[in-house]
Amino acid sequence: MVRGQVLLGRLRREMGELEAARKLLSTACRQDPDFIFAWLERIRVETQAGSWTAAGLLLTEAEGRFGVLQPQLLREALLIKTKTRQLPAALEAARELVRICPQWREIRDLRDQLEHLLNSAGKA
Repeated sequence: MVRGQVLLGRLRREMGELEAARKLLSTACRQDPDFIFAWLERIRVETQAGSWTAAGLLLTEAEGRFGVLQPQLLREALLIKTKTRQLPAALEAARELVRICPQWREIRDLRDQLEHLLNSAGKA
């Protein structure tokens, strides 16, 4: 049941029906709070809506439940931290993702860009 709600929530999100997706995914998280994919989709609804504060709060809650070293959550943290201009924290997330998933070229490139940017600004 929960997996179906998450899939439907994802489809609603992808169709731009964010309020319907929020309701489905909130219910899924309540019904099975240990299903990480419900949390990920819930966070993605907020990032798609540009609700960065809400996305950050959900991310923090999910990290408390699943740990901060979950690659899927680190990817969301990287996006949220970058979009909210928390660049040192974004770099930390990128470095951790590269450590866990060294083959992820897109993240390595982003890490390198963040390092260059922060080194140029004297903040890395």
